[in-house]
Amino acid sequence: MKGPSMTENSQKNISQIEDSDGDLDLSDLLAQLFARKWLIAGFVLLGGLIGLVIGQLGPNEYRATSVVQIEKRSSGVVLPEELIGNLLSGGEQARGSSFETEIHVIRSRLILGPVVEELGINARVEPVRAPIIGDFLARRSIPLIGSLLSDAYQRPGESISLNQLRVSEDLMGVPISLRVTGSDSFEISAPDSTAAVTGRVGTLVTLGDDIQLQVTALNAAKGREYQIFAEPLREGVARLREGLSVSERRSTGIVDFGFTSSDPALSLIAANTVVESYRTQNLQRRSAEIDQSIEFIESKIPEVQLELEAAATALSTYRESQENLELSLGTQDLLDQIVQIQARLEELEFQEQQLAQRLTPNHPDYQSLLAERTQLQNRRDNLRADLQAVPAAEQEFARLQERMVSARELERQLIARAEQLRVLRASAVGNIRVLEPAEVARLVGPNRKMPALGGLFGGLVFGILLVFGLNFLRRGIEDAREVEELGLSVLGSVNKVPK
Repeated sequence: MKGPSMTENSQKNISQIEDSDGDLDLSDLLAQLFARKWLIAGFVLLGGLIGLVIGQLGPNEYRATSVVQIEKRSSGVVLPEELIGNLLSGGEQARGSSFETEIHVIRSRLILGPVVEELGINARVEPVRAPIIGDFLARRSIPLIGSLLSDAYQRPGESISLNQLRVSEDLMGVPISLRVTGSDSFEISAPDSTAAVTGRVGTLVTLGDDIQLQVTALNAAKGREYQIFAEPLREGVARLREGLSVSERRSTGIVDFGFTSSDPALSLIAANTVVESYRTQNLQRRSAEIDQSIEFIESKIPEVQLELEAAATALSTYRESQENLELSLGTQDLLDQIVQIQARLEELEFQEQQLAQRLTPNHPDYQSLLAERTQLQNRRDNLRADLQAVPAAEQEFARLQERMVSARELERQLIARAEQLRVLRASAVGNIRVLEPAEVARLVGPNRKMPALGGLFGGLVFGILLVFGLNFLRRGIEDAREVEELGLSVLGSVNKVPK
């Protein structure tokens, strides 16, 4: 009897191999991993160690937070009723700006520029540090490693402080080298200068016509080196803006001002200074309308005083020429009414100037003021027409007296308004209220555990993939089943015995 042909045997073997390859044997995979468990454990430990080292390299980050309430008020300053009348004192107010708008204002150069100048942020001092591990060694003292480093590299707790730094435009952003030469002495040099200038703490040091600086505090050992940069105001504002965070608590008007920096002292003072700058600018903006009104009134007072002097002189001259002419009771009554109406018209003119800054001419309040002014003007013109019935001498005398009394009344009103506005400006209160000033800078980062955990996970994944890769590339037979799948008979097996 004939056995199966070679072709049939080959097809059967291939079919058996395909069936075997199509099944995923989990126990076989676990067996492969367990066989190389120490290799995987080695990569896990190595990855965790690398992640731990990477997590320790970055500098500490500190954040100080100040809590502020921003009240929603009219964008304009509401003047009292005795100054501008009831149309403006209790009327319509402009809608307060949105919080998104306030964020842009807070982060603008208008607010941050004064902070940069006050704190000297545009004068940047960077210590020379060891490559890669410089930030770590600046935080922790390791004598063994420290003894191997150059004297130029920063050690823990060392720093210098500047009080004044002025450079020419050509050296803006260019590093100025400072090397400590003693407990209170140092030398500075510029990149384009071969000579170095020696200075001491507290004294103004000059290097040619390009550099002037004053070191106020020096806490560093001999040989330490620093790089000093004088930056334009816009770059100082940009760096301040990077560390600043502003967030509102659920549309409540309660806002957190936070500042993050590697220097805890800078974080604390910067957070409070930004809030103070914002509050100051807000108060100045709210007082701008009052300042404009005071400026307008003070510019009118000298003109009115000249008019009063001229009117008094003309009246005195005319009375002398008419041998002390006096007005009759009827003429005096008409004159008093005209003067009262003229005083009211002067008040309406001032109110109209205030309304024009807030409302359009088509607004009902504006139209009401214009209607009242027109009515008073018509009434005044009618009273002046009644004066035409009196003798010519009395008409001229009444006209001159009206001119003088109106000028005197206008001067009194202007002086009173200016004084009231000054009091209002002195008592003006902004809509920014500090609830909790920043008092401490807390350590907020970086997260030094996450790199270590990531390294452990990465080492585990790499070790597993490496084991599977090595087993895939290996050419050999694991057990007797692989031989039988090829159509061959297994006659026996010999176990491997150590030695």
